[in-house]
Amino acid sequence: MRFMWTLMGMLMTSFLFGQSKEDMAWNTLWSDTSLSDAAKVDAYFQRLNQDKLNPVTEPKDSFWMQASPVAVELAIKLGKKAYLPLFHLVTAYYEKDPGRSCVLASKGLESAKIANASLYAMMLLYTYEINVCSRLVPYEDILNEYNKIKDGLSDTPGDRTTLRDLNFNLAVIYFTSNQFPSALKYTLESLRISEELKLNDFNYIQGNQILGVIHSEIGNYEEAEMYSRKSLSVARMIKDTNDMGSAYIALAGTMLKAKD
Repeated sequence: MRFMWTLMGMLMTSFLFGQSKEDMAWNTLWSDTSLSDAAKVDAYFQRLNQDKLNPVTEPKDSFWMQASPVAVELAIKLGKKAYLPLFHLVTAYYEKDPGRSCVLASKGLESAKIANASLYAMMLLYTYEINVCSRLVPYEDILNEYNKIKDGLSDTPGDRTTLRDLNFNLAVIYFTSNQFPSALKYTLESLRISEELKLNDFNYIQGNQILGVIHSEIGNYEEAEMYSRKSLSVARMIKDTNDMGSAYIALAGTMLKAKD
C-alpha cells in the first residue's frame, strides 16, 4: 500500500504559491487598528466563503491561511459560532503537523454539529481522513451529513458539481480507510457526473487514479492500467504536472505489482 499513500500525499499538494495583490490588500485591512475585531472577522469569513476561494488550493503562505488561527480565537471570543467550521477547516487543512491537524479537524467537526454546517462537516471529515487520524467519527455520521447536503441540491450545473465533489470526498474517506467497495461506489458516481458535465479537472483526474489504485490492490492490473492512463491523459491535456507525476507513480505501482 506504500504507493497508495504517496498518491494521497500528492493529492494534498497545493498548486499556487506566493501572495496576490488582493491578499496584500486584505492583510492591510486585517492590520487596520481603526476597525473593530468584529468587522475584521466578518470580512475574513465573507472572503473565505466566496465561491471563488477554495481553501484546498489556496497557497499555504497566503495571508488567509496565516490569519486563520487568529480568526478562530476572535470568532470564539465574539460568539460567532457559525464562522467556526470554516475557520477550523482552513487551520486544520494547512497545519503542517498531521497530529495537530487531526485535533483541529476534530474541533471543527464539533463546531459544524453546533452550527448545522453539513458542507463544512464533509470537508472537515475529508481533511480528517486524509491525515489518517484515528477513527472517532462513525461512518453513519458521515453519510448523514452527505445526505443532508444531497437532499438540498438541485439539478443546476453548479449543484451537480457540488454533488460530484461530495461523492469524491466520500470516495477518498473510504479509500484511505481501505474500504474499497464503498470507495468504488462513490468514485464511479463522481466520475459519472464529471463526464456528464465535461469536467476535466483535479477531481476527475484523481478519481481515475483512485480507481487505478483500487484495481491494482485487488489484482485487476489491466483495469488499473486503464484508469491510470486515463488519468495521465487528462492531466497532460490540462497541463497539470502534479497530477501527471502522481499518474506515473500509480502506473509504476501497478507494473511492480504485475511484476512488469
